[in-house]
Amino acid sequence: MSAEPVTQDDGIAENNDIVHKIASTSNLRELIQAVPSSYRAKLKDYLVGEYHIYRLHAKVQRTIWAYERHANEGSLPFCVSNVLNEPTLEFTSEFLRSTDGYAALEAFERQVAVARRNILNAAIQQKKAELGYLAARLGPNVAEWERLVYEAFEGILENCEGPSILPVQGSPHLDETPGPAVREFNCWRSQVMSPES
Repeated sequence: MSAEPVTQDDGIAENNDIVHKIASTSNLRELIQAVPSSYRAKLKDYLVGEYHIYRLHAKVQRTIWAYERHANEGSLPFCVSNVLNEPTLEFTSEFLRSTDGYAALEAFERQVAVARRNILNAAIQQKKAELGYLAARLGPNVAEWERLVYEAFEGILENCEGPSILPVQGSPHLDETPGPAVREFNCWRSQVMSPES
């Protein structure tokens, strides 16, 4: 995540603690702890859900790479070979000693090898379809994020004294609300929702 300066009170806050705190997170737990506590309850499930999709995407991608490596090496991953029994045909020894018998056995073994490769290729294609589905779900859902932030902000204002400044439509205008907590949140929000994150 980028640690670009954030405007606060007509100045530049280059050393804002929240910016550095978010930029230095290395796991989901640290990121959730970086969320201002007033917003954490509403935003935690969203962050966990996003994290889960990214982990699934990475796991499926690793599986595809492993399957493709097996395909290149002419081997089968255990999960595929474990369910495929080695087919055997019993031929009489007299037939196998003949040219036709030897050719029949060889042709059968080639067809088994082709069938195994086809099964592995089908598995790769199905995993790629799964990867595409997960890839479409990657990235922030801005509308959901804004809704959660709005609900959290609304809850904070209900607990504050004074008139509510919530707009009729859209996200709360946090910059219109005085106070260091709001400035901290604006800074945090700009970092978490930045396209580079």
